[in-house]
Amino acid sequence: MLGRIYYWQFNQFRLEVKLHSNDNPGIIFIDLRDESDYENGHLDSFINIPFKNGENSILLKFLRQNGYKDKTLVLMCYSSLRASEAFNVLVEEGYHNVTIINMESEKLLGEYKEDIVTGPCDCLD
Repeated sequence: MLGRIYYWQFNQFRLEVKLHSNDNPGIIFIDLRDESDYENGHLDSFINIPFKNGENSILLKFLRQNGYKDKTLVLMCYSSLRASEAFNVLVEEGYHNVTIINMESEKLLGEYKEDIVTGPCDCLD
């Protein structure tokens, strides 16, 4: 299996985040947007690993250092473009449980206003 892309509907996404965010260490939610955008508002369950095409070393290093090869990775970004690029990189590196949230971040964050928090992510420290 090369990997899979799921196109989650809003209600299905909410259910997955609520069920798996804190009580299932097998799922890692990753926000690939720039650090400043993440700090201005992000879904509480997501960590921030900024991603730009061609600059995948930070993402791969983080995943390797934390032993996340066998975890389910859920990716989001601005418009799914970065998430799609990251998906391809991860599949090439042997990650098989990768999911993309295929919706614009503004729409996603607008739909889940009660789940938005602000501030930095300390996951890369």
